[in-house]
Amino acid sequence: MSAYLVEYEHINYLVGAMLCPATVRLMPFSYWSPTQKRCVEVRSEDASAVGQMLWEENAKSVSYRYKEAKKTLGPYHRRRHYRAFDPIQLYKACECLGYQSCEHPEWDTSDAKACLDALRSCAIHSHEDYDKANWGPPEPEEKTA
Repeated sequence: MSAYLVEYEHINYLVGAMLCPATVRLMPFSYWSPTQKRCVEVRSEDASAVGQMLWEENAKSVSYRYKEAKKTLGPYHRRRHYRAFDPIQLYKACECLGYQSCEHPEWDTSDAKACLDALRSCAIHSHEDYDKANWGPPEPEEKTA
């Protein structure tokens, strides 16, 4: 696999979604931290730290993948606000960052992965068709001759 360092705005978009009531449904956004062994709530005052965590995990992956010295990142500060988040776009943005960040051995037990997993779940649950879908498989289609 290949990996690259995502753009600053990619992180900004994800952090913005965590702070958007329409995306998250229940505020504040939270995730289970495997390192802290507790639920972590993400509030606006935490936005920069969470963004930094996601970005650094991505840099750790790229450095590990290409056997380079750890990338030096500037500090992350949320600077742009989005008004709305398309659930499918948000899901794909999470998938992209996860794919770019999964190269190092600690990824599966990282707070960044747990945070992205929770945000993916929020994205799917906020899709307009989520509540219309059956709980379980759909009804079988009738066989035609």
